[in-house]
Amino acid sequence: MSSLPQTMKAVVLAEPGRLVLEERPLPQIGPHEVLIRVGACAMCGSDLEAYLGIHPSVRRYPVVLGHEFAGTVVCKGERVRSYNVGDRICHTGSRTCGRCPACLAGDYMNCPERRGLGFAADGAYAEYVAALGDDPYSHSLPDALSMAQGALAQPFGIGYHAAVTRARAAAGDFVVVQGCGPIGLSAMMAAKLCGATVLSTDKLDYRLALARRLGADATVNVACEDPIPLVRQFTGRRGADIVIECVGGDQDETIAQACQMLRRGGRLVVVGSFARDAATVPIIKFKFGEMEMLGSQGFPEGYGPVLALLSSGKVDILPLMTHRVGLEGVPAAMEMLRRKDDGVVKVVINP
Repeated sequence: MSSLPQTMKAVVLAEPGRLVLEERPLPQIGPHEVLIRVGACAMCGSDLEAYLGIHPSVRRYPVVLGHEFAGTVVCKGERVRSYNVGDRICHTGSRTCGRCPACLAGDYMNCPERRGLGFAADGAYAEYVAALGDDPYSHSLPDALSMAQGALAQPFGIGYHAAVTRARAAAGDFVVVQGCGPIGLSAMMAAKLCGATVLSTDKLDYRLALARRLGADATVNVACEDPIPLVRQFTGRRGADIVIECVGGDQDETIAQACQMLRRGGRLVVVGSFARDAATVPIIKFKFGEMEMLGSQGFPEGYGPVLALLSSGKVDILPLMTHRVGLEGVPAAMEMLRRKDDGVVKVVINP
């Protein structure tokens, strides 16, 4: 690391509600880790929860946020097998201790000190980030894809997992996607790739307009119109085959609404992260309708299928990126995300 700088710029969450641009020592890596020069890092709704002090995985301050990123490997530990210096890489993984029996055996997923980047370990709101070198939540970034696409591949992967793996969307299905944030838009695009007809819902007109631009067959602003009669109208009163909940937060409307929109035997896939560990389910409707409710978390398929899809040109995720900022612009961008103003959907940081 002698040719690398001794310090770097990083945006630090000093405490809830306070982001500070600092000069920090360059991260040190262990023999099982890589040092990555960050090319692009997308700001996530989980980052906003951390900023607000409500994300359960952020238990210490200060911390550097950022877990949706791509960059270039500039240094590697002697035990790293997956990457070499100069490789372009997507990553959303972790750091581990490197000392426990699991780590010494190369079983990094079972390290008892495994810490997620951007939450329990410092992440990629920085010029450089240290990460586990042989992490399954990393992948070489194809030359045809930009750093921004590499950063956006992670949220698209979450929507892909929800629509394809969990919901099992297929040609002929009528799918409702609740929420037109980055994950909801990604789930909508993935369902469309499967041949489904998709209705997207949200309370913000500019996000609904983007959903239509990206392929939604119909949209409805649920702040102005009840979507349940519309779903019945579109489906000949049968109901939706699938509803994908991508809202979460502190509301208690979407699960109940989803059950009212589903047909008998329909599937509800819950992707949104809720502020509390409870949600209202119209249990009589759910039980007599023999409906399914499935949880969806992350993208256990990994980056491989997603990057192959992006490289094929069958889907374009760059329109999700509505804003680009440097590190100095991160505090203002986080406030913009909090307020949902200026047409913001996804902010990408270029350190």
